[in-house]
Amino acid sequence: MQEESKEEVRRILQAAFGSLHLHGELPSREFYARLSVVGRPDVWILIYGDYMDFSYTENSSPVSLITDVFAVLQPAQIIDWSPGRLACVQYKSADPDMLFQAIDALLKKLYGITDYKLAGSLETFGCA
Repeated sequence: MQEESKEEVRRILQAAFGSLHLHGELPSREFYARLSVVGRPDVWILIYGDYMDFSYTENSSPVSLITDVFAVLQPAQIIDWSPGRLACVQYKSADPDMLFQAIDALLKKLYGITDYKLAGSLETFGCA
């Protein structure tokens, strides 16, 4: 991950979830961070509370990603997925460095992307 991407992601995550110097459930369910790879609109990640949704273009189960990608966020589990569309993982603890490691591993493993820049924004959940 390029260093400027890392700082941008850190800024967005801190705005969404506070200091992020904690272990245990992330506190905010009011905001979510939306991340995408610059130049690859099909590659996106949403982080909210102790959940991460991401674009998942495979048709087979993403369960293997738990040990290959999300090991740093253990205990973690795939709680939902839709073939060729998205997957959602829930994890128990995270800090910015853990999230960066998981995001970097996800982009490398799932998309083969090694040199990239992330763009991001802080979003508010809408009301029903």
